[in-house]
Amino acid sequence: MAHGITLTPSGRRLLDQARTLLRQAQDLEAENAAGGEMSGRLLLGCYLTLAPTVLPRLLCGFGERYSA
Repeated sequence: MAHGITLTPSGRRLLDQARTLLRQAQDLEAENAAGGEMSGRLLLGCYLTLAPTVLPRLLCGFGERYSA
């Protein structure tokens, strides 16, 4: 009979932190969707090995969505 799985204490802390980050991201998105204005400088970091494949599409989409 299966007994399922349980998280270790470290896994539970990581899960709690991940849920907090996701909730904060949703709050930020909701604030922006409700007409909240964001302005200023955006700093973006990316691993060098991912930059050629990830950044072009990301920057293009960002520019299309947020450029004035």
